[in-house]
Amino acid sequence: MPSDRVKEYLKSVCAEVRWRQAHDAVREELAAHIEDQTEAYMRSGMERETAERKAVESMGSPAETGLRLDASYRPKPQWGPVIMLTALLMISAVCRFAEYGNGGDSAFGKFIIAVCIGGGLFVWLYNANLYRLAEWSRAAYLAAVLLCLVVYPLCHARGRSVAVAALQTAAIAMPALFAGWLYVCRGFGGLLTGGAMLVIPIAGMLMAPYTGAAVNVAAACLAVIAFASVWGLCGKNRWLPIALSWGGVLCGGYGLLRSNARWWQRVAVMLRPEAFPEDYSYQIRVIRDMLRASRPIGRGSDTEIMRFSLFFKRNGDIDRDAYVDFLLTTIAHQYGWAIALIIAAVLIGLIAMLFFKALKLTSLFGKMMGCGICASLLMQTVQYMLGNCGIVIMGWLPLPFLSYGNTSLVVNMAMMGLLCSLMRSDGLYADKEAKPLNKLRLRLEWEK
Repeated sequence: MPSDRVKEYLKSVCAEVRWRQAHDAVREELAAHIEDQTEAYMRSGMERETAERKAVESMGSPAETGLRLDASYRPKPQWGPVIMLTALLMISAVCRFAEYGNGGDSAFGKFIIAVCIGGGLFVWLYNANLYRLAEWSRAAYLAAVLLCLVVYPLCHARGRSVAVAALQTAAIAMPALFAGWLYVCRGFGGLLTGGAMLVIPIAGMLMAPYTGAAVNVAAACLAVIAFASVWGLCGKNRWLPIALSWGGVLCGGYGLLRSNARWWQRVAVMLRPEAFPEDYSYQIRVIRDMLRASRPIGRGSDTEIMRFSLFFKRNGDIDRDAYVDFLLTTIAHQYGWAIALIIAAVLIGLIAMLFFKALKLTSLFGKMMGCGICASLLMQTVQYMLGNCGIVIMGWLPLPFLSYGNTSLVVNMAMMGLLCSLMRSDGLYADKEAKPLNKLRLRLEWEK
């Protein structure tokens, strides 16, 4: 334990360091230097009190030392992701206002509320010390699994809207939580335990049925397993976990498709829509015809617009379907496919930027969480874009930050804040190897 003299010196130094997150790092670094110098003086024959006093004096003036450390410990602002996220939200606001802003519909107002809530979570997480929460990764993953287990019975009950919001949150956040689990519970046993629990939310989403959400979770978690295995978090053999997990999911997925005639038929329709009656392949045919009739800039064929409207009338609310499930198709046909491509490029550029920044993080915890978040965003985007291109039958998750879906917007903005926070404070922390699952005591130490 540092003496009162050392504590007072450290307090004076930290008073000059403006970034509060760095205070613990500064204390650890200076305390270690003072202790080393004290021991050196004691070996030369000094009493401990005298040696400690001289060691503190050798560190120099607390004000000057604090100013030097203030220049060294600076946060790394993430202006690039923030600017691109803001651009996407502005695009989403324009699209929604064009559809809802001039009527009595409250959808645009709900969007504004969701942006405010998501923005608040982004700012809070962006400025939080998230590395200290690494030890709660296991508990967070267990809580998410239990939440899914509880809300599934409500999917077809009176609390369905709440259950859907909870499932959507789980589907988006589960890859990041699973990444945190693999970081904490390292080794092949941790992978098997976490993977076994992952069956619960995926199976529940398939039974709900929210097939798109299940695909998002499964594919994103497979990507997380691949990165974790390469980084040595899933056992000594780096390729065995990848082979077992990917092979198991592919074989299991194929078995599920073959055992369910409706799912297998949907796959067949996606591969060869022209071989099926229009009642089976109507969605894909309409989307493809809409894209063929679109122009680089400007409004497409009025005939296809009428057919598009008839399609939505057959399947529910026109406005909701157009701006939830087919936002890019709608933009491509009403404003030009060049505009849709630019919007898609901004979103893909944001995800690519986040991914490469995550790979450069010095902390393994930051890398794992970053890969989990990026994998979730990427799978949401890929699934949505394939649906809007008429390649797959539309899934259940909205397009991140752009299409209608207020719950997903809030969750995705929160995950963005978390990742940007990890990038902002990178370099302050170093990972310490975790203990086995049955004796888990995760510790993070300051980088010396």
